[in-house]
Amino acid sequence: KQDRAFFGLRDFYSLIKMLYWMCEKSNRPPTGPQLEHAIKRNFGGLDSLKTYEIFKNHLGKLDTQPDLSNASTEEREILTPDCTPLGLIKTSLSTKEITWHGENRYLLFLTENYAALQVLKHYLHEVVGLSSNVPISDVLEEDMGGEIVSRRRIEPFILFGSSFPKDREYTQVCRNINQIKICMETGRTVILLNLENLYESLYDLLNQYYIVLGGTRYVDLGLQTHRVKCRVHNDFKLILIAEKGTVYEKFPTPLINRLEKHFVLTETVLLDWQKEVLIRLEEWIKQFSTITDSNSSFKTQDAFVGFQNDTPASVIFQATEQLRDEEFEGTEEWREAIFKCSCEIL
Repeated sequence: KQDRAFFGLRDFYSLIKMLYWMCEKSNRPPTGPQLEHAIKRNFGGLDSLKTYEIFKNHLGKLDTQPDLSNASTEEREILTPDCTPLGLIKTSLSTKEITWHGENRYLLFLTENYAALQVLKHYLHEVVGLSSNVPISDVLEEDMGGEIVSRRRIEPFILFGSSFPKDREYTQVCRNINQIKICMETGRTVILLNLENLYESLYDLLNQYYIVLGGTRYVDLGLQTHRVKCRVHNDFKLILIAEKGTVYEKFPTPLINRLEKHFVLTETVLLDWQKEVLIRLEEWIKQFSTITDSNSSFKTQDAFVGFQNDTPASVIFQATEQLRDEEFEGTEEWREAIFKCSCEIL
């Protein structure tokens, strides 16, 4: 049972806007897959409540499949969007320029042991085109007015807070806000973890209620009564990653319903071939950490320090990033290399 409100009117309004953009793009009434996609995008993040099933009980036509006999590839993508956990995450990471359903809300990923961070870094590379091996100086260019603009190939900026006293001081909070401000202006994606004392300063940004002047968007940013107008680049994206229990128990409802929410476990977003590697890796872990002595209390956590249930899947993501090679991706040799690399990382 949920003791307090998790969803709000902002989630419902965002659902309606997303459906409107879909219908405007396809010039048709909403299809069943479109409704499912929009519901899961705007009413997700609560693993104890199957929100899609609730909508399905009240809207009898959610299972209706569109006629795709004469539809083009683009129309098929619009009429039958991907509703899998992986598809929802990849679409939510898209920028306004490459999506077909308008501007996305900023994101809140609920996870366990911060496993979502590795997932996000993996799919930011794939969806938005980030490259960890390209320095910032190589991915910025000047536009016609001499202004520095982002090409969306910069590594995401990650801010990880702590409970140490100096990290919670007013001056450190101001430094963090200034770093976010710089990313807002350059279009660099920001990922925030464990920074609850900072989120209140971002409410105006999370509202996405911009002041537009000369084609440029501005929003208020600051602490308490000290606020300044800051430029927001069209490619800027803000992502919050938080432990599931922390969100359910401590996050204020106004913050939660300003964000698009997804519950992310590493194993839920693995591709089919990665799941096959995962089975092999889990078997290897079991053999490695098993002691034949029947009186032994030796556990997997004793063999691998810090081992959690989602550790094998996270390691596979890390190995995939390390061995990324377009020429050999998908081959049996490459998958075998991923398995061996995963074993070495563990």
